[in-house]
Amino acid sequence: MSKNTIELSPNVFASLETGNVYQFEDGYHSRTKPDTIKKHGHEVIKWGSDNKLPYLNRRILAENDIKQNLIDTDVNIAAGQYLYLYTEDIIEGKRIVKPVADAELEDWLEEWRIHELFTETLQDLKEFGNSWVEFVLSRDRKKVTSMISQDALDCRLSKITKGSGRRDSDKLVIADWKNESTLDNPFQEVPLLDIRNPQLGEYVKCAYHVKKMISGMPYYSLVEWYGTKDWTEIANIVPKFHMQGLKSGYMLRYHVKIPMSYFDGKTGTALVEAKKAVREELDKVLSGAENAHKTFTSFINDKIQMGSSSHMSEWKIEAIETDLKDDSYLKLHDTASRVHSRGHNIDPALAGIQTEGRLSAGSEIRNLLNYHIGYKTPRVRRLGMSPFILAKNFNFPDKKKIKIGIGDIELTTLDENKSGTQTIAQNG
Repeated sequence: MSKNTIELSPNVFASLETGNVYQFEDGYHSRTKPDTIKKHGHEVIKWGSDNKLPYLNRRILAENDIKQNLIDTDVNIAAGQYLYLYTEDIIEGKRIVKPVADAELEDWLEEWRIHELFTETLQDLKEFGNSWVEFVLSRDRKKVTSMISQDALDCRLSKITKGSGRRDSDKLVIADWKNESTLDNPFQEVPLLDIRNPQLGEYVKCAYHVKKMISGMPYYSLVEWYGTKDWTEIANIVPKFHMQGLKSGYMLRYHVKIPMSYFDGKTGTALVEAKKAVREELDKVLSGAENAHKTFTSFINDKIQMGSSSHMSEWKIEAIETDLKDDSYLKLHDTASRVHSRGHNIDPALAGIQTEGRLSAGSEIRNLLNYHIGYKTPRVRRLGMSPFILAKNFNFPDKKKIKIGIGDIELTTLDENKSGTQTIAQNG
């Protein structure tokens, strides 16, 4: 760190020369001085301040009742129903798209599971904001012989090599980062293609980093729903609060008052044991085998000295009125769910999620779907398909004019089509 820079708090720094404040956290890194960890001879860029941001994302998604559904629906729509081949021409200023048949390319799409790999890439983009596709080439490096979508949780980027001229990382490091402190097997290092000018043929094995380019983030891109993280965690906490309350007794049903005179003659340890035995017996009688009803026991000093005699009061079992009318926590959950669902690239209605206390009408869903396909899928489709277009053009250089398109199902009215749907083609 420069002598003219001071640390204000973890990951937050201030320049004494310019007065600017910088925060390097959750993917925001300086290109030349990023936050790194060194493992097995590798200098790895942290993904998040503790290198565990992808696992935090995974936990948030797993614990929420609607977030994964939103992402899965978005991915299903973006992935389309099928892939097809087409060519395009400009005739009299108009773009003409023509579907074509090519047995060799069609076999390649099917045998290499390109649609499935494309879907996996989209899933990682939507869940983590980053995806990596690995290529294996023939020994002569003239053909791509296999492709896999690497698990984003296992992927980290190395620091940009000095003098490489790159503006993005040139190496991918693959390992079990969740257990990095105990990991003793060597990490797998794979060269990364230049995002701005990817060229196959230099390496037998290499990878392609699929991400949305964001200014100031040369390494990891930020997932689109990151701004909803806090609201999502609020929505996740509310059911845990109620679950713990139900288990721990915020629904007390009975207050049992026991006169201390019941324990006459007992002191010290004997008195403690006697009270414990009474509580346990009451739990069995009033609470049932699964402790469905909760009891609260208190001991009342009931002895009133009257000469040489004393007065002993009776036991009292009082029912406690359970008032569950305060639904502020449930309202908070609804508010948090509504807010964080807006932070995705998809309208919650398309995922069948109720908003504003109602489900959307069929005509509204139809219009939303057609709008989503037309205006919200093109960019992510281009990103997700880019490594597979790269492989196709490398393996079939004489067929670069044949492009890969994505076919969709369009919802219609029954007047337009008796089935309520029709297929449409969108260019990849």
